[in-house]
Amino acid sequence: MENLSHSGMSSSFLPHLITEKLNHENYLIWKRQIMPFIRSQGLFGHLNGSTKAPPISVLQEIKNEAGEVIVVHEDSNPEHAMWMRRDQNLVAYILSTLSQQVLLSVSDDCTAEELWKTLADTFSQISEARIMYLKKEFQNLSKGSTSIMNYLGRIKAIADQLAASGNNISDKEKVQQTLNGLGHDYHAFITALEVLPVLPSFNELQGKLLQYEMNMKRVIERTDQGNSQNVLAMNVKFGKSHGNSNHGCRGILPTPHNQGMSPLDTSRKIPICFQCNKKGHMKAQCWFNPQNKNKGVRHDYKQGGQSSKSTAEDMQ
Repeated sequence: MENLSHSGMSSSFLPHLITEKLNHENYLIWKRQIMPFIRSQGLFGHLNGSTKAPPISVLQEIKNEAGEVIVVHEDSNPEHAMWMRRDQNLVAYILSTLSQQVLLSVSDDCTAEELWKTLADTFSQISEARIMYLKKEFQNLSKGSTSIMNYLGRIKAIADQLAASGNNISDKEKVQQTLNGLGHDYHAFITALEVLPVLPSFNELQGKLLQYEMNMKRVIERTDQGNSQNVLAMNVKFGKSHGNSNHGCRGILPTPHNQGMSPLDTSRKIPICFQCNKKGHMKAQCWFNPQNKNKGVRHDYKQGGQSSKSTAEDMQ
């Protein structure tokens, strides 16, 4: 562009300053990126039509000594040529900030004003269904597990999209929706704001929320650190008071065994018969079990014509 030399930047470098090329979803963000530069170059009049194009040609009159016009011929207007160079430089700059899909849908044989109007008509007009969807999404926004920065960014992005369609969201509405979606963790913060005579603006609220989030993180870090120190102190305490019973293993909590309790007695127990209540055999081996009378079970205990009863008594 003609005025770029004053800024010390070449026109080939300027497109790299645009982080978001225009697509079908980011018209407002794209517009905010390029407008400051266009205004700084004094070229905004080429977009809104206030800087009109001079006539393409001018009539030149040749007069004689008496002041009479003897020849009239048409010459090109140098002012128009200068205006056209500035205008087409602006067109080239705008085209360099468009995505490939958008670039294929616009004409390059136009003035900057015509190109600007085409882009505005195409991308700033959002359908009624889209507007209803955005309004519902705005009302249902909640912070959830995201950071405050992401939450505020979502609120602002939806509000900007609605504003681009002519449905402005007031600053008060943005503040109220922000507070409604914060959740229980911010109950104390919301309560503190409710006692104020006037709620802060959305920009002021952003700063307060970011500071509150930082304070919450510090509290959590201190709590975690305190819990770790308490556990360490308990282990050290038990290690000192029960060091001998733990065979010198300090920091290990005492168990019933190392506190002096004797282990369970694992010696073999003498079986008791559930048939005759005698010790020394099981029911399956008992002579008095009716199921065993005809099987010759434990007949080796019968000696010298003794009765089965005396034999059982001898076994005790």
